[in-house]
Amino acid sequence: MTTRRITFLDQGTIPDNIRWPDPDFEHEWTGWHHTSAGQTVERAAGSHILITNKVVVDDSVLAACPDLELVQVSATGVNNVDLEACRQRGIHACNVKGYASNAVPEWVVAHLFALTWRQPHYRQVQTEGRWAESDFFMLRTAPVRELRTMHVGILGQGDIGRSVADRLAAFGTRVEFLERPGTPKPRSGYVDFDITLPRLDALILCCPLTEDNAEMVDAGLLARMKEGALLLNPSRGGLVQEQDLAAAITSGHLGGAALDVVSREPITTDNPLFALRAHENLIVTPHIAWSTDEAITGLMAQLIDNLNRFVAGERTHCLV
Repeated sequence: MTTRRITFLDQGTIPDNIRWPDPDFEHEWTGWHHTSAGQTVERAAGSHILITNKVVVDDSVLAACPDLELVQVSATGVNNVDLEACRQRGIHACNVKGYASNAVPEWVVAHLFALTWRQPHYRQVQTEGRWAESDFFMLRTAPVRELRTMHVGILGQGDIGRSVADRLAAFGTRVEFLERPGTPKPRSGYVDFDITLPRLDALILCCPLTEDNAEMVDAGLLARMKEGALLLNPSRGGLVQEQDLAAAITSGHLGGAALDVVSREPITTDNPLFALRAHENLIVTPHIAWSTDEAITGLMAQLIDNLNRFVAGERTHCLV
């Protein structure tokens, strides 16, 4: 029986407290905490199964792995893997799906609450001790509002988008799914993006990043949003032109933004949003929306199941 060598290039993306079952087949597992671009070929060499979250697996990596059978991405997005090169070399590729369908929607609702209830502002008020100086029993220094009065647009009607909508519906929020910008006629269940955008109190991005929508949230789009509207992005940082977003927040046109992603991660000190990290109308979390213990446990269970099915001869779950 062949002992398959499994290499996890960035196992440090899985917290130490998460446990997962061993694969059912004979194997040797090597987990690297972090792998830089210059280390990938050396560490991948000799692998039968290569696991990656964000480490790039391109044709040069594949070429160095003559025994490679499967590239397993420990995420849904596979833009870090050259799928066409996999196809040409007869190497299969899999991802994991649906594991964050509760975690990400909860992040969205939590941060919509944080923005509407001005949590960063009132945290600062409390930190400064200003409540203790109030003439009254309360201190209302910024307006707050209820979700039931809001009109929210969601771009993306996948599992996460629908789950966000279901949760907001429980609060009485008016929720609509937006058709892709520039689409002449909205599909059933969608509304026209350009007509609806100026009416929204909040825009939530729940869509993948593609060549067509890269930096779609730019100065022009932001200018068409209602003054004081909110932007939430738990999806991909590349959807947003960050300099334009920083300008919209600084000017006060945008009422607030909550982001779990930026264009280059980890965030760099020259990112315009980094300079606004203490701004009371901006919340940036370090790409954690997917990472509840429950979600990561489910991710790893699905990943191991993918490996077991692949070694057993199944291919229906493979992208390539």
